[in-house]
Amino acid sequence: MLRGLAALLPGRVPPSHLQALAGRLGADVPFFLADTPLALGWGRGDQLLPLPPLPPRALLLLVPSEGISTPWAYGELAAHRSQAGSGPPPARILEPGLLGDPDLRSKAAGPESPSFAGPSAAPPSPADFPPTDPRRDATVRWAQVTALAENAFEAALHPHRPDLDELRRALEDAGASPALLSGSGSALFGVFATPEEADAAADALARGFPAVKRIRTRTRSRSDAPGSRG
Repeated sequence: MLRGLAALLPGRVPPSHLQALAGRLGADVPFFLADTPLALGWGRGDQLLPLPPLPPRALLLLVPSEGISTPWAYGELAAHRSQAGSGPPPARILEPGLLGDPDLRSKAAGPESPSFAGPSAAPPSPADFPPTDPRRDATVRWAQVTALAENAFEAALHPHRPDLDELRRALEDAGASPALLSGSGSALFGVFATPEEADAAADALARGFPAVKRIRTRTRSRSDAPGSRG
């Protein structure tokens, strides 16, 4: 809608004003105005640094029948951090060389640090693939993202919803890397190297969790925004 209004009023709504309007609508909205499928976000999500897109991957989404109230989830997250005496995790994503950009920290300099990123399990190594395998270079960048992938809601919500942790572990056991809660839940996602692996995981999880909805899709390697290329 915002892009459509800007197109109907050419030259009257500068991009910076459009982003400001998007931020007033919701924390996630500015990202969907960006001409990129991947960006580093901080603040409320309205400060964005476009990043080169990752190679496409297969996705498996799991949607439990019981949802989660977003206000309740944020309340539990705040309570968890208060009890733990901690704030958001440190911005490891800005370490030099991560995501293939040694100048990421200087580019993202601003009044607030990014509010996501953290440690995870050891990622697969590009050495797992022959030198001529096209997946070798792709694995490098996905390995970097996997090493940083974390959702702070998980530690806060799993004591109340152990079924979500069970589903996440089932995704990992089926080969997903990473496998995480999506936002504040209750859906989860798992990233797979190939559609065949995602299909096999969906079939296995259908047997173990028949009441959970399974959605197979893929990541985006380009933006579908008007004027984007790729």
